Amino acid sequence: MIVNSTVNKDNKVSLRYKEFSHTPEEDKSKEIIFDPVAKVAEREGVKFKIPDSVYDPLAAFLKLLDSEFRVGETIVLDSLSKEEIYEFKATPVEFENGIYKLNGEVFRKDRSSKNGASFTMWVKDGEVRMPLLIKVISAAGPIYVRLKEAK
Repeated sequence: MIVNSTVNKDNKVSLRYKEFSHTPEEDKSKEIIFDPVAKVAEREGVKFKIPDSVYDPLAAFLKLLDSEFRVGETIVLDSLSKEEIYEFKATPVEFENGIYKLNGEVFRKDRSSKNGASFTMWVKDGEVRMPLLIKVISAAGPIYVRLKEAK
């Protein structure tokens, strides 16, 4: 899967989100265009309302890394997937040897379905924060994402 996220450089709010995936059966793509001033987004010609400070899935992750971390204090962000608003929550639970451990979850904000997942993420602190390992618990089972290289 290839993901491209264009965000406002000052507040990291999403402006455009593109996703492309390829399988032997088909190619899929989606694009969402955000208008944070008018508080609307558009996908496949359909416009819908969005809350203030909404982030696409990648931008929410980047905004999280840019947030101030305090052990025990939860960071909450709104994220958009298709036309659904998801709540992206993360709580730093530990800070040891320059590494934060965060526990979090992503779920549909209106709780109208069981879509969502929980995660644990280890982030190296510094001028630029680096996610070292992410463990996602999903309906399909655990998924691990490990930083292989940073340039």
